[in-house]
Amino acid sequence: MKEVLEFDEAKLKAHGKQHKCGKKYEVEEGDVLIVRAGSGKAR
Repeated sequence: MKEVLEFDEAKLKAHGKQHKCGKKYEVEEGDVLIVRAGSGKAR
């Protein structure tokens, strides 16, 4: 089952609810992840 929520990214950042973590971060219960992937082009 999918759960879909609408959100405003700017409001999340303004309230300190969104942040970046390193690859060693352990996902906790209730975390929501936004995964962004590049186009795969070489640098």
